[in-house]
Amino acid sequence: MIYTVFSTSDSPSMQWQSELLEYSWKHVGQPGELIRLVGTDTGALPGHRHARTIGAPSWQVHPLTQDDYAPYNKPASLLQWLRNERPDGTVLLLDPSALHPRPVAAVAVPDQPGSIGECQGGVHPPDPPIAEQDLGVRRASTHDGGAGVE
Repeated sequence: MIYTVFSTSDSPSMQWQSELLEYSWKHVGQPGELIRLVGTDTGALPGHRHARTIGAPSWQVHPLTQDDYAPYNKPASLLQWLRNERPDGTVLLLDPSALHPRPVAAVAVPDQPGSIGECQGGVHPPDPPIAEQDLGVRRASTHDGGAGVE
């Protein structure tokens, strides 16, 4: 199972970014489950057609230092979700502004960080030339004759 997870606050700008991410996730047929972690103090959770929404206490204002920094919500809500649900599978952690140009179907090999095992649903990671084209990256030679990235 691939869990596509992203963390947001409950602000209007996070809602439209979440809806666009949800649309691209569904449009490309991303395998697995889409999960939105929402840091909120109101208890009201936004609705989605395809994403499961999970509330978490807001950490925008740090409880010890009192500094106001919205990105604290990501590690706090992710840790809470991991502890509560103990997902069995691969976690694909995205920013809410991310879009899916194509499905990500490679799954991690247990106990081997950074490794890729089988692909789900017959979808495989793109070949490097396709990835370079999609990302607007082109190969360049380096001074020592090796390949570099521009």
